[in-house]
Amino acid sequence: MKATVLNAYIARQPIFDRHVQLAGYEILYRPAAGPSRTPPASASRALVTGLLPASVGQLTGGTRAFVPLSLDVLIDRAFTRLDPAQVTLELRDPVPYEAATSAALQDLRARGFTLTVGEFAADGAHHALLRLAQIVRLDTPRHEPAALGRLVARLRGHGVKLLAGGVDDAATADRCRALGVDLFQGVCFSRPQIVRRRDLPVEMARVARLMNLVFDSRISDAELVGAVESEPALSGRLLAAVNAQAMGGLRVDSVARAIDLVGRAPLHRWLTLVLTGLVQSNTGVERDAVVAALARGRLCELLATDAGAERATRPMFLTGLLSTFDGMLGMTSHDLLNYIHVPADVEAALRHRDGPHAPYLRLASLYEEGNWDDALILASQLGVDAELPIRYSQARQWARRVIVSR
Repeated sequence: MKATVLNAYIARQPIFDRHVQLAGYEILYRPAAGPSRTPPASASRALVTGLLPASVGQLTGGTRAFVPLSLDVLIDRAFTRLDPAQVTLELRDPVPYEAATSAALQDLRARGFTLTVGEFAADGAHHALLRLAQIVRLDTPRHEPAALGRLVARLRGHGVKLLAGGVDDAATADRCRALGVDLFQGVCFSRPQIVRRRDLPVEMARVARLMNLVFDSRISDAELVGAVESEPALSGRLLAAVNAQAMGGLRVDSVARAIDLVGRAPLHRWLTLVLTGLVQSNTGVERDAVVAALARGRLCELLATDAGAERATRPMFLTGLLSTFDGMLGMTSHDLLNYIHVPADVEAALRHRDGPHAPYLRLASLYEEGNWDDALILASQLGVDAELPIRYSQARQWARRVIVSR
């Protein structure tokens, strides 16, 4: 059967250049049915022949996809179904460099594909691959600093770009950058590196104050209207947003009417999106983190709905979104919750990863990481295993639409 988003688990891990701009995504895959551990060759064929030809742009948002290339996909030229302008093919493991392999690789390059190989190509037995590869992926956790420096120096002599994988801390990132590494991937580059702070920026604090008032049942509608009107910029944005959704030519020209039409729950959600829009996003890492935050919130919300936890929908979006703010703002969850007041079950999930919302938050995180085994166990327990792949795709698309519409 052709692999589609509906019957496959797909996740992606961002890759950035040395200027911290998004260079593409590594695509992670496993089928929705079958063995929990998909052989690399099976994953490669499913991606190359089934999923990616029709949906690579949807998965990467127009950036480049880094896709595993197995020996059988290479030899039988299945990769020709892909667009070389959109895809970089990766040989992660050594392959026998025989006549058939050599001919296929020559054909791959002649068709304009970019080839990435693992650091095994630095061994003398595989040097022939370096003449055809444009990128070499380094497994940085395997090397002490001095050994990594020697490896980089050897590879530089072959005129290839270098991709540092497994970059999990700022020190490793700085060391790789100093060595001249071109591309980066890892935990360190999946979240912005921001100096730790204990205060919320002024504009965000204003939005957080309004969010807290919306949640407070003791605040009357008149008091809420007055608070929103005290923020002219936000009032204007709210009226514009309501009028953009108005039906039948209805025009709303007062904050009181807007809040009456919208209601408190949608108003709180809108303020949450405004808050997210105030997060600094000057670099590719920061922009990708904002998209990931929105997607996680939406995924948690969709999964809660699928599980029948309708009352948890609004809190789940907030839970998923705020769970990423510690990295984006450089604040701990404890400090963040001093500014943004949330229901007790949301606070339990954010502070302690406990309570009724915690399993959905954990499931979203596991899926994003491509931790399929644990994700599927938890999804089955929650009764959402059948919906999980399509919900991830929908959440990601929704997040991109939100970003584009700003």
